[in-house]
Amino acid sequence: MLTELSIMVVAIGTFAGAGGLHADTTSLQASLDQAEMCLTEAIEASANPAECLMKIHSPCLAYSQAAAPQASLCYVEMRKGWDAKIKAMLEAASASEDARLAASFRIESKYELLANLLNCDRLDELAELYKQPETERILQKTRCEATASAVTFIKLFVGAEAEK
Repeated sequence: MLTELSIMVVAIGTFAGAGGLHADTTSLQASLDQAEMCLTEAIEASANPAECLMKIHSPCLAYSQAAAPQASLCYVEMRKGWDAKIKAMLEAASASEDARLAASFRIESKYELLANLLNCDRLDELAELYKQPETERILQKTRCEATASAVTFIKLFVGAEAEK
């Protein structure tokens, strides 16, 4: 079902594609490319791998409150990048000889992402209930969805590292 919020996010993306807004996709990709290195270093240092999230999302966090539509677009693009990383990791697991491990990763990532996205919907409905301005709602929702995908990837990555 298409909600007002998803229509606005699509509209932002369409407007951006027409040159009205833009996310620095080179900066976003460079940030996403650091994910595995940051996570590996965190694991080796016995640090919390989730701390990498702020570092990786820094291009989106750099936007001011007045630039909420640009920040929202940034988070939409960031989520696409995380989703691509999840897909690549699941494909690599499926190509391995351990079918049970691949199935476990697929199941865990599926339900982790669904649970996280459900929480994003809950937060959005509460924001609507309390009459949060639309641009703030969109920013909150896109940031939450990007974070949901990031957390799913991080858990998948940490699980894969533990299996090595």
